[in-house]
This record gives sequence, C-alpha cells and structure tokens, in this order.
Amino acid sequence: MIERDRALLARAGRINRQLGTAVVTLLDAQHGGELPADELRTLGDLLHHLGQDMRARADELADRPISTDPAVVDGSALTHPSSD
Repeated sequence: MIERDRALLARAGRINRQLGTAVVTLLDAQHGGELPADELRTLGDLLHHLGQDMRARADELADRPISTDPAVVDGSALTHPSSD
C-alpha cells in the first residue's frame, strides 16, 4: 500500500473514531430542538471532503472518471451491489 493510500485510510479511521463524539456534541448543542447550523455544516464538510478524496482515489485506481450513478453517489452500491 502506498503512503498516500495509508494516509487516506488513517484519516478515515480518525474521523470514524471521533464521529460518535461529534454526533453527541451536536445533540447536546441543540437550541429549541434544532441542531446548530455551523457545527453541523463543519461536520458535513469534513465527511464530504473525505468522501470526495476517497472517490477521487478510487477513480485513479480504476482509471476512469468519477461516477454520477445515483447508486454510487448515495452509497447504496456498497450494500446492494449490481449483479452485472
């Protein structure tokens, strides 16, 4: 495994370890039952950027452009693989 891939997976691992705490923090920071927008946006951005980087690396490995297939974009392809 090349260092770049190792770093990407290590980053995913760090986010995974901290995700539960971040969710609890968001729940605790609710105002009138609503989540705090700035903190929610920050968490969303973190997950979004990780996802983009993982997809970009996967596309490099597969030597093809990023897919716009909704099953790939929403993640359902991971749990319901195509029978093609």
